[in-house]
This record gives sequence, C-alpha cells and structure tokens, in this order.
Amino acid sequence: MGFAQTNPGLITMNVISRTVYIEYNGSSGTSFVFDYNNKQYFLTAKHVISNLKDNDTVSIFYNDKWNKYKVKLVGHSKSSDISVFSVPEYFDKSDNIIASSNEIIYSQEIYFLGFPYGLTHTIRNVNSKFPVPFVKKGILSNFIIEKDFKVLFLDGINNIGFSGGPIVYQDKQTNKLILCGLISGYRSEIINIKQNNQDVNYQYSVNSGIIFGYGIEEAIKLIQSNPVGTEL
Repeated sequence: MGFAQTNPGLITMNVISRTVYIEYNGSSGTSFVFDYNNKQYFLTAKHVISNLKDNDTVSIFYNDKWNKYKVKLVGHSKSSDISVFSVPEYFDKSDNIIASSNEIIYSQEIYFLGFPYGLTHTIRNVNSKFPVPFVKKGILSNFIIEKDFKVLFLDGINNIGFSGGPIVYQDKQTNKLILCGLISGYRSEIINIKQNNQDVNYQYSVNSGIIFGYGIEEAIKLIQSNPVGTEL
C-alpha cells in the first residue's frame, strides 16, 4: 500500500498526518491540525467537543490508545458547527496546507477524511503511530452563504465519525490540495415501510447522500479573534 507525497489528484501525506481521531466527554470524531501565522491549531466540528472549556482535557488516539492532553480553547463558532483548540504538547511537522473555500468550483470533486464508527488502523512505519484515516469522495453539490459563513453541500455518503474531518479539493492550476471546509453531518431521510404495496405503521431513517459542512473561513476567524495556538 502506498501513499502520495505530491502526486496530483491523490491525498498527500501532509493531509493524512494532520487528520487525527479525538475524543471529549464520551463523544469522538475527527480533527484537523492546521498552522496559521506560525502557530498550530486543531479544527473540528463543534458538536464533537460541545461545551469544551479552556484547560479541559481532550484525548487523541495515538500508538493504539487514547492519550490525554490539556488544551487551550480558541473558540466555538456562534453560528456554525466549527470549533478550534490548541494542544501545547503536540504538533505536526509535515507541510501545512492552503486553506480557502473561495476558489472551489461548483460540481468539483472533493475528498473528506475521518474515522467512521471509530474504526482505526495503524500501519507500521506510516504516520508516526497515528491511525490512518479513511478517505471518501464526492462532489460540491451546492453551497449557500448565511450571514458571514458558508455552508457546503456535498453529494456523497458520510458516516458517523467523519464529523470535524477536513474537506479538500485539488486546485486545477497548481494541482495542490486545498482545505476548503470541515464536515458537519448529513441529512437523514425518513422512509415509510411498505408491505404488499401498503404503508405500515413503521418508519426508519436513511442516509440521503447529502452531506453538509462549513467553509474553512469560519475556523480562521476564530483563530484570528483568539490566536492562542502552539508556537511552531
């Protein structure tokens, strides 16, 4: 099994190594390690670390076990499902990634990474004993701008555990991967059970294939308002 370093159209090692599995107060999800102005931050979905406060403890999965870290809270977005914190004891030395949702093209292919259903797999001599995230593919189906943040709608199948994971796409001019947003969740659809072509008194929820996330600019605003990241 191989991993791309710079090959266009493939997920490169810096995106893989910066995607980490986290847990807080019984809730687990995905986080992305992001550098901004020579400081490092962890980006995730707000509902994954709901009610996180400064100096609380977050667990990061490493070397096949949970490791606890005291964190600094950068902030929770008031209007979107994005939160940012920093971990003084940990930082990633891989190349950083450009972050912007402004150049992504309607219907463009995207990738998103994370840890569905808590599935983890550590590959020997790969990713420094951190688990390798799952990667899935979709397209930018639509987007809307609400107040001062952007909601991204993706066509694809999301699963529990991808929340907070990075959404990346390939820039057509440079072939580099760009971080455009974070996964929030997916729209469910209620289906009626039929028997002999007749509805019965039973319904169930299915994944509609519509994923929603938030533009990365909302995370950057949180960082700019409280730049307490770990010095690089």
